[in-house]
Amino acid sequence: MKEVGGMPAGGDEQDRPLGRLAIPVYMPAAIYSIGLGAVTPIVAVAAHELGASLWGAAVIAGLPTVGTLIADIPAGAVVARLGERLAMVIAAVLTLAAAIAVVLTESLVVLAIASLLQGVSSAAFELARHALLTHLVQPSHRGRALGTLAGMSRLGITVGPFLTVALIAEFGALSAYWVQVASCVAVIAFLAVVSEPVSSGDKPIAAHGDPRGVIRSNAVLFLRLGTGMGALMLLRMSRQIIIPLWGIEIGIDPSHIVLAVGLSGLLELVLFYTGGQIADHFGRMWVAVPVVTALSLGHIALVAAHDLASFYVVTMVLGLANAFGGGIMMILGSDLAPTRRTSEFLGAWRLCADAGAALAPLIISVGTAVGTLAVAPVGVGILGFCGSMVLYRYLPVYLGDRQL
Repeated sequence: MKEVGGMPAGGDEQDRPLGRLAIPVYMPAAIYSIGLGAVTPIVAVAAHELGASLWGAAVIAGLPTVGTLIADIPAGAVVARLGERLAMVIAAVLTLAAAIAVVLTESLVVLAIASLLQGVSSAAFELARHALLTHLVQPSHRGRALGTLAGMSRLGITVGPFLTVALIAEFGALSAYWVQVASCVAVIAFLAVVSEPVSSGDKPIAAHGDPRGVIRSNAVLFLRLGTGMGALMLLRMSRQIIIPLWGIEIGIDPSHIVLAVGLSGLLELVLFYTGGQIADHFGRMWVAVPVVTALSLGHIALVAAHDLASFYVVTMVLGLANAFGGGIMMILGSDLAPTRRTSEFLGAWRLCADAGAALAPLIISVGTAVGTLAVAPVGVGILGFCGSMVLYRYLPVYLGDRQL
């Protein structure tokens, strides 16, 4: 049977309509993301309430990213050995235990450990969803399937904070973790009750689980396209940090900053499926390169925004660009992954992307320190252009006919 994009062509599993994946595949992702959305915005506040300085609170808030970087490659090995479902259950149990420990101990040290574990667990859970859809969905439908997965995660992260408002007002920042507790319990119960589509990754395979061979055999690919994906994630993470900072810099009222960011996020929720349609119908190149280029242009254009109207316009442009790129990192990873070592490959692939995201706060801090705040978005934008050129040059090499 001919292999296409890391999967054999044809087969009942791959021909499964996307609608049939909604409950067993997308629902757990949305529920788990609600818990992440509930606690992510409040970690720094909770740390400060427990006695951390502002600098210390910022460090603790960044620990989930550190945990994700640490866990990306090991998570690929775990998913390969245990299967997607069991890996997700373990990830949800770890997240549940960490959240309960936070609210019961009210300890700054426990909060820091829990934040690190959250990143580790999220890496395993998200990689398991990614690997499962790679096995189940044929390449011609991957854009829409993985774009929808990205959209469900964004939906959960958007809904999560709204569920914590009353709790935080009444009981303080740490109470947000009860929402995460509820989401983890719901995910574990869901996975125990609802039958999930079967993929080859559900069976432990003794020959799998060691990612070193996959990394060595794909080192040049990771260096090239991994750099491009790192640039994309750098731009995405930078956007979340730099927009509020630039709004403060030019004197925009905080309420307008929040509204602009909220409207930008709404665009992402509405348009997440569109990017997947473009990728499936016109090719991966028509999403990856334009999105990275547009995000780069948007960062550079931000320094020209000096009033409310232009601030809104640039923020919306950045949101629109990011919306059309929903799931593109996962789509390319699925296309490039080898058939029998999918999870290990995806772990290394996601590490490349997550490393780019982790660099964003550092680049913004250094850029601001050596110059003014305007240096940061321009510098990030230039790096983004470099990433778009890398993708333009090498995507055709590795995707062949699938990039057009």
